[in-house]
Amino acid sequence: MLGKSDSRPVRYFVKDKGTTVNTDRPPRPLDPFNYLIGYNGSLKKQISQAKAAVIYPPHGLHTLLTGDTGVGKSLFANLMYNYAIFQGRLVKKSPFIVFNCADYANNPQLLVSHIFGHVKGAFSGASKDKLGLISEANQGVLFLDEVHRLPPEGQEMIFYFMDTGTYGLLGETKRNRKAEIFLVCATTEEPNSALLSTFLRRIPIKINLPNLANREPGDQVELLKFLIGIEVRKINRPLSMDVESAKAIIGSSFSGNVGKLKSTIQSVCAQFFANDPRHDEPLAIRFEALPSDIKIGIFNLTRDNDYLVGLQRALGEEITINPDDPGPELRQCPDIDVNRHDTPFQVYDFIDNKIELMLEQNFSDKDINRFITSEINNYIACNLPFNRNRLDHGVSQKTLAFCQSIKVELEVQLGKKFSEGFLLSLGYHLDNLMNNKNQPRATIWARRYQVNKLEEYNSALTIKRRLNKEFDIFISNDEVAYITLLLASLVVREREKHIHVIVATHGDNIASNMADIARKLIAENNISAVDMPLDIRPNQAIDQIKHCISTTPNTKGFLLLVDMGSLLQAGAIISQDCHIAIRTLDMVSTPLVIEALRRTVILNAELDDIYFSLLHFKGYGAGERQLPPADNKPLAILAICSSGEGIAKNCRCSCVRYWMRWIVKISTSLIFRSMTCSAASITSCPNTRYLYP
Repeated sequence: MLGKSDSRPVRYFVKDKGTTVNTDRPPRPLDPFNYLIGYNGSLKKQISQAKAAVIYPPHGLHTLLTGDTGVGKSLFANLMYNYAIFQGRLVKKSPFIVFNCADYANNPQLLVSHIFGHVKGAFSGASKDKLGLISEANQGVLFLDEVHRLPPEGQEMIFYFMDTGTYGLLGETKRNRKAEIFLVCATTEEPNSALLSTFLRRIPIKINLPNLANREPGDQVELLKFLIGIEVRKINRPLSMDVESAKAIIGSSFSGNVGKLKSTIQSVCAQFFANDPRHDEPLAIRFEALPSDIKIGIFNLTRDNDYLVGLQRALGEEITINPDDPGPELRQCPDIDVNRHDTPFQVYDFIDNKIELMLEQNFSDKDINRFITSEINNYIACNLPFNRNRLDHGVSQKTLAFCQSIKVELEVQLGKKFSEGFLLSLGYHLDNLMNNKNQPRATIWARRYQVNKLEEYNSALTIKRRLNKEFDIFISNDEVAYITLLLASLVVREREKHIHVIVATHGDNIASNMADIARKLIAENNISAVDMPLDIRPNQAIDQIKHCISTTPNTKGFLLLVDMGSLLQAGAIISQDCHIAIRTLDMVSTPLVIEALRRTVILNAELDDIYFSLLHFKGYGAGERQLPPADNKPLAILAICSSGEGIAKNCRCSCVRYWMRWIVKISTSLIFRSMTCSAASITSCPNTRYLYP
């Protein structure tokens, strides 16, 4: 008789004939973290921190996960949730809510409303009360990914909730709602530079997940084998890989961590699978046949001798994996599906989550369409490969052929071209649709948002007719609404007019440098710079700005950002002369330029909306001023005016009053010398502590 162990991997053994097997006793559950590769190696410290955070009474300690893209922060948060259930801190059906703050980063009000909810009348369009994710995650875990995208006011609301356990909906005056939540946040940024210090102080546990390059060689090899095993089971064919190929694949994946390792393995397996039709033979991956961009990855490996010896020992002579023998290195937690996010484009959830909230806030159909299509395009650019010649794109050849045919027909129908990502974006969606044709998707928002007014609606009906004719698939009108929005995002349109930002400052290349930084960070080009010498005359400055305006087409107004002097009046003068809308903001800084450019492309905002929203902008993460330590001396206040006859005249220090009277009478070169002397005189006053200008 065979017996079965409770351990992982499962082991079978021969039992004595007289031994009875208790089939009623359920198998003992295993610590979820034991399924994580590196649990007893590179991630031992991190797992220890996570366990301490989960079990700490009464409801655990809020945690911040840091690390580069692809290190596994989402999986780690999921394991923390499963460990809380394993330890009895949460029940099996406790909610685990995942929210990516980057989804609404372009609209801070929507972002905060989505997390906390809002009351009727909280803002324009809030027609009814709506609960947020805090309420939904009560008695469970809320995982906030990309938390650095939360605006400062959102961070403040979060840390107030962490402090008190209470919160209020957006628009409520009282914060008397309660929730018990274990909060896990994640960021790819340096926390001290991306988050408010007050927010960070409220998070007691900070766990940094290491890059793939910093993992132990044994962990790197085990990850490699685990991911190869997934592909081996897909193709149902044994695979062998020489040591040099394994090293090259690991080294070439350092830039994108585990996520890049997975995609590299998929690409290599797909290439060798397509080139080797002998499906009854093991798939042999050899270094000499690897693409050159993967081969050079071998040079990325650390040249440390201990690391290389450990890597070689972990790899052995050759890697061989069979589809029917997962082995101990291919363990998988039963509650976590590692392939859950393999489908590259889930258009349903993506559209539903965004459009429902915008409809509740009574956005116009025009704004909804602009926002949704822009967001879909951003998602496609970040998540989908545009090159359909890549062997690992995953779309069936039958679907690709259909998409190619429909693309030609629809471009003639619309008189417009589709973007480069059309074939794969529509292909992923149609593949999903064909594989789930007996599970129609219903939606509520299609009743309120009239997609039939979009010009792409007739094109979606064309797809509906052809799917029915060629594949015998009937799709509902709700499905047509999804396809309409998808098509609308993939049409190449002429760029709409935006507000154009002009940065004008005195000095060499100061304006140009600020504009270049904003252009690179925001990836928009509707910004120009005007650099002016210090001795330029006012009329010359105005002429330069006028020239910049006259040579900038396709705009609906200008936001002028200036530093000082006569430039403050330049906008009003030019607006009157050229009959064009101009608004001027002074005291220009790099954060102001970045934020101004960012706001010009959000829902195609109007000039006055941008101007008034920036009037009191103080920069990103502006905190309280750090005051010097107190002592027993009294404070002194220094007030300076240019004439010397105003506030400065009444200063109690005669040395200051003397110098201020003469400032306007001496040359520019002496002004700073005089002020330096004033400062020296002031600091010599024996009865004062500090001077606050």
